[in-house]
Amino acid sequence: MRVVYLSPEFVTAQAQEISRMRAELPDKAAETLAKMREDYRQPSFFAVVYTPDKTANDWNEPNSVWRIALNLGLGEQAPDKITRFEVPFNAEMKVLYPYLDDYSAAYVLRFPDPVRPASTPASARPPSEPFTPVEADLTAAGALGKMLFRWRLDGGPELPPEADPAPNEPAGSSK
Repeated sequence: MRVVYLSPEFVTAQAQEISRMRAELPDKAAETLAKMREDYRQPSFFAVVYTPDKTANDWNEPNSVWRIALNLGLGEQAPDKITRFEVPFNAEMKVLYPYLDDYSAAYVLRFPDPVRPASTPASARPPSEPFTPVEADLTAAGALGKMLFRWRLDGGPELPPEADPAPNEPAGSSK
């Protein structure tokens, strides 16, 4: 699995690359950038997932075997939208994500905007500042294992991703 955080800087770079590939004039390039910024305004990620068991590559299904969650420092949230892309991937996707292959599915995961919990009634507190997360932790967990991807959003040092494979034997079994 590979996961890319679609940060504002990343989205800008992708929009510029798409405009370059399409040989867009400046006004059309500005339109492409504006559309992509709007599409990925909420916390979003691009994931490429391969599982040998095709029935386990079902992130977009309501009853998926995976639990997908994002924690931006205020607790975990489930995605509010998951878009699946399948083979054959279009030429632009292959250029933007060269690790796409014929055996994987790709997903765009979109999460709700982070909102700081209200500690006081709305009428008693001043207009709130927008919440700016420092870290992002994306979890994909299920019977096949658990993966944790981490990003530092403030430019600080990042921790490596973690993976816990599924146990080889069902719980409670003995040799």
